[in-house]
Amino acid sequence: MPPLPLHIIDGNGFLHRAYHARQKAAGGSAPMGGVQAFGSMLAKLTREHQVKHGVVVFDVPGPTWRHERWAGYKAQRKAPDADLVAQMPRFAPMARAHGWPTSAAPGFEGDDLVAAMVDWWLAHEPGGRVVIHASDKDLLQLVTDQVQMADPVRGRTFGAADVQAFLGVPPAQVTDLLAYQGDEIDGVPGVPGVGKVTALQWCQQYPTPADCIAANPRVRGKHPLATLDGVAQLRMSHELVRLRRDAPIRFEAFTPATAPATLEAPHQAEIWRLGTVPTEDGRPWQFEHDQRPCWDRPGWTGRGREDYEERAAILETDAALSRAEAEAQAYAIVRASFR
Repeated sequence: MPPLPLHIIDGNGFLHRAYHARQKAAGGSAPMGGVQAFGSMLAKLTREHQVKHGVVVFDVPGPTWRHERWAGYKAQRKAPDADLVAQMPRFAPMARAHGWPTSAAPGFEGDDLVAAMVDWWLAHEPGGRVVIHASDKDLLQLVTDQVQMADPVRGRTFGAADVQAFLGVPPAQVTDLLAYQGDEIDGVPGVPGVGKVTALQWCQQYPTPADCIAANPRVRGKHPLATLDGVAQLRMSHELVRLRRDAPIRFEAFTPATAPATLEAPHQAEIWRLGTVPTEDGRPWQFEHDQRPCWDRPGWTGRGREDYEERAAILETDAALSRAEAEAQAYAIVRASFR
């Protein structure tokens, strides 16, 4: 049998999706709604893909080597919502509670770690495969015959031919395309006067940026690469969009760096703790969707073992959990209420 694939999750991409989906559904009144939804997304992905080996990769707050290289990098981005900032410390522990190892490295972006993880796994498992779960087009540069990107937003999986059809270039030229046209969202300047159409034409005409620089093509009557500044800007843009495969791989919690990234069994009590907040009167558990303790919610009739089925039904409906997840969490809550 071929080796089981390594599933790599773009943790920051998933947590933003989870936060905005749950906040919208809850009308902005779910203090830990993003963390709850994030956990549910991980459980669903694990179940649907039957994941045995995986890792969730996160960004580390603070500047990275790209900010040091270019002061305008991501300078246009708005500050995250205060509610999201309050939940940020719980996302990585929630991933680990669901049995997923996590990884992050100061000074590097999560995308760099994804690239390093791909190389690490393929070296560790010759003939192995990798599935990257993300929506970031920068990660398409990693796609090969052994590496796919499953995009949950677009609902499609990208192989090499899919990247060519989607962007008009093969994975090996994704960095060239992004460097030529720049990226306004990330603050990558690109080549002055060059947009998507010209960038695609250059990729088709010139095998490498060095070939493009040597050809000195004209754009709208000008030669943007005729000056040292223009060439330096292109080279810097290419450096910013190229993923660093030398990022340090550091697994947190369950998995040592020398062993395969193997999932562990979910820790149900920890999952519930991370997705809840204490009640004002000090009782240990609170279900967030209507901000009342679980035993004060409609449908709760007592504090005994026999009531956990009713609580599981509430969790299954309100938190969009599977029946097994809802029953496991309900049992953890009932046990905690007697401590």
